[in-house]
Amino acid sequence: MAPRSHERWWTYQPALHDRVHEVIDQFLDGTLELATDNGEPHLHMSNLEVQRPIWPLPGELTVEPVREDAEPLVLSVRLDEDGILEDVGAIIVHENGQVDAFLHDDWQPWLPDHESVVQHLLALGAEEFVVDVLHDELDAGVTGVILTGDVDGH
Repeated sequence: MAPRSHERWWTYQPALHDRVHEVIDQFLDGTLELATDNGEPHLHMSNLEVQRPIWPLPGELTVEPVREDAEPLVLSVRLDEDGILEDVGAIIVHENGQVDAFLHDDWQPWLPDHESVVQHLLALGAEEFVVDVLHDELDAGVTGVILTGDVDGH
């Protein structure tokens, strides 16, 4: 996933910063627990389940932003197969949630089913959008707590 920029006050509360990313990781791996007590601070969020189709080819994908803080967010997709890196395509994530994905024309034109590969890239883009929204909401909540001084005990 794309690295996010963080404000300077995160350095004063590293445990809160770490917790934001723990929640995001729990969302991504499906272990984020729903709030059981509405009296406790919690995130109001739909129970989303991003279905990511399995990568249909050998190797592992690396997805990185082409440029930080750009709109739309453009992610470069590279395949690492036994240490050989190959540019596969790109994912474009728009601020409104629209996701576009494509494969480079010269990347494996012989591949019989490009559709499953593109579907995987689209799912990665949708996941990136949800993670960015989740990060922004958690960041805003924690920032408010930090700036009001109401930090310890949360």
